[in-house]
Amino acid sequence: MGGIRPRLGEGLDRITSGCEVILLTWLHEAHRDVQTVQPGGKTENPPRGVFLTRSPDRPNPIGLHCVEVVEIETPERIRVRPLEVLGRDRRDTPRLTSRRYRPSFPPIPP
Repeated sequence: MGGIRPRLGEGLDRITSGCEVILLTWLHEAHRDVQTVQPGGKTENPPRGVFLTRSPDRPNPIGLHCVEVVEIETPERIRVRPLEVLGRDRRDTPRLTSRRYRPSFPPIPP
């Protein structure tokens, strides 16, 4: 997950290895003017609205990642997996915030 600002390190209290968290990132290299994409970048796939895909290219490029805490290196630095982001050692993509994952979130009504 990379670095947490030292003044926010206490916010990691009770997060331990094995915890599942939701991590929000800013997809800083995304193209923000894209409205439709071909899923997987494959030309055989029909174009779809960007909001129905996992494309990083979107008008508001916020990435949503459900990850597992692997290790707490320091109070300000934790390692997670899996994480799909860009950059050397995954440190270039800015992290916005994280939330504890709860499988008991209420389902979306029909």
